[in-house]
Amino acid sequence: MYSTSRISREQWESAQRDMEAGVPKTVIAKRLGVGRPSLYRLLNEGPPEFWLPHRL
Repeated sequence: MYSTSRISREQWESAQRDMEAGVPKTVIAKRLGVGRPSLYRLLNEGPPEFWLPHRL
């Protein structure tokens, strides 16, 4: 359902650092190739290994 299943842990950590540095969410979403709703889910639900389908 979500296109976020292809993001790596490194990308997630980079997005976290960008958020802390005040980078706009739209810029982070474009860099990761996800929509803003998916980005919010990414940033709120923890590192990718906790929710990526292919790691279950």
